[in-house]
Amino acid sequence: MKDMKTIIIAILCGVIAGLAFILKKQQDIQMVLALSHRELESWLDEGKRVK
Repeated sequence: MKDMKTIIIAILCGVIAGLAFILKKQQDIQMVLALSHRELESWLDEGKRVK
């Protein structure tokens, strides 16, 4: 029975670590998208000023 508790705790720790990793990656992707969106907006604004 003690081994079963240890296995369940290990699985839960793995799931929590996996979710934390996914959340971190999602934040990184959102930051990259925000930066590229800002770059695109500035590039489009420059095109409007040239005309």
